Amino acid sequence: MNQYLPKTAKDIKNQGDLKKVLSSCVDLCSANRAKDALKYLKSLFGEEKFTQSMAVEVDNWVCSSQGWFRSSDLYSFLHISSLQGKKNVYTILNRLKEKGQIEKHTKKEGLWRRIERDLVAMDWINAPDAGMSLSFPFELEKLVQIFPSNIVCVAGTYNAGKTLFLLDFIRLNMNAHEIHYFNCEMGDSELKKHLAKFKGIDLTEWNFKAWERSSGFSDVVVPNAINVIDYLTETEEYYLMANHIKDIHRKLTSGIAIIGLQKNPQSEVGRGGYPTLDLARLYLSLNWDTIKIVKAKCWATSEDPNKLIRSFKLGNDGGFEATSNWYKDEEKEFYKDNKKLFKA
Repeated sequence: MNQYLPKTAKDIKNQGDLKKVLSSCVDLCSANRAKDALKYLKSLFGEEKFTQSMAVEVDNWVCSSQGWFRSSDLYSFLHISSLQGKKNVYTILNRLKEKGQIEKHTKKEGLWRRIERDLVAMDWINAPDAGMSLSFPFELEKLVQIFPSNIVCVAGTYNAGKTLFLLDFIRLNMNAHEIHYFNCEMGDSELKKHLAKFKGIDLTEWNFKAWERSSGFSDVVVPNAINVIDYLTETEEYYLMANHIKDIHRKLTSGIAIIGLQKNPQSEVGRGGYPTLDLARLYLSLNWDTIKIVKAKCWATSEDPNKLIRSFKLGNDGGFEATSNWYKDEEKEFYKDNKKLFKA
């Protein structure tokens, strides 16, 4: 055994917690003698105290964990490589499971999750009755109400006007609300060019903060502000899109997030599919000349705005110009033959 190892249990205590001692022992021993170091420590500590100390380390680690974790994460944390050490960790985890502190994944071996029982009370009795004071392109605020912590999704076909919609929303609300714009594809000059297209507003009058960001939006959204994300994407694992939206929603308090999504021309929902609808209180679908309200949870009037469609073209002021009133899918053919009846 290495001559620099501590000689007594008192020496071990003076060196700090068990994890640090284990780490020191493994570092001092050659790889093929790490097992000997473990036995050595047990002989000084005593089997029972050694296991108890490990249980404390595991419990502390689990209490600080979030989401699913693997048994191997604990092996790495405790520097455990022996079969017996892994069995000890497994036993400790099962005890925590029996106590109702963690649960085991039903399908994946070695996967665990801390059960989170913290609750946030809802003060609904003192909550304001009206939604937030917001203005949207196409005067959507006359059809739908948006409340604090809401998610709005704008799914757009390429070149259909998704960025224009988001920037126009900023223009309409920037003097009444704090707005943060997160952009994943434009540089400074390109953004400047887009903003310059809006007529009647000087570049120096734009009042919002613009940030370069392409992922991890939940880490940077401002909980009590308006967050405009242009846009949320995944290169291959589109099934994760709904999870990203969920993570963003968790961070919001009195603010909201308006999230741009790419979509295929044949689909009315963005990449990530129908699960991206789940948390959205307003979900819009943009094609090259129409906008559709795919989902609206809180109506501004007694009239149901879901599935309403409106035709548009790019206006002379840099924004949108509606070319029809709102109509529904079943009126589409009638609209084509009687456009004058639907003129905005």
